[in-house]
Amino acid sequence: MSKQTPRLFSIALPVAMLACVITTRAPEAFADPEPWTGVYRSGGEVRVDPRTNRATINRYGVESQLWDGVHQLDDGSTITTRSGQVVPNREIIDSRRQPPVPPEVTRPQPVDMWAGVPIFRQSPCEKLVERVCGINRTCADSEACSMSRQLLNFENHERAANRMHNLMTRASGECLEADTDDTYFTSCAR
Repeated sequence: MSKQTPRLFSIALPVAMLACVITTRAPEAFADPEPWTGVYRSGGEVRVDPRTNRATINRYGVESQLWDGVHQLDDGSTITTRSGQVVPNREIIDSRRQPPVPPEVTRPQPVDMWAGVPIFRQSPCEKLVERVCGINRTCADSEACSMSRQLLNFENHERAANRMHNLMTRASGECLEADTDDTYFTSCAR
């Protein structure tokens, strides 16, 4: 036996022990996270694959890819799909980080905290559209402009459904959140 052999054992033994510990962990520790699901406002279940962010909708047993755009869910929240993938919102991100919350416990959503706050002058969605699409709609052909106009449409419908039309809604909160995303909702420079 050479002098190198004891040194090899001193390195190989801890590595082998670590390999045994890793391979004996419970299988659920390596399981993929559950897909995020939501109910589409006009019917069907939206499903987001946690590994790929691919969004599908299942209506009447038929599953298809969710088309690009802003989609309103049954609870009033929205999700945005680009190139067949959902841009993860706070709810989707939180569902991946934390264990599921029991049904009797509800957490306030950040976008909900603005609902009912009075609007002075422009609404958050009007401001977002103006910033992203341009004052004279010079960037109206951009995808971000289309998405922000869809959010404005949701906000207008929600405000019209309220007795007092000058109050912020859930869509208003979504626009406030979108306004902080300068990488996608870039300001129109034209």
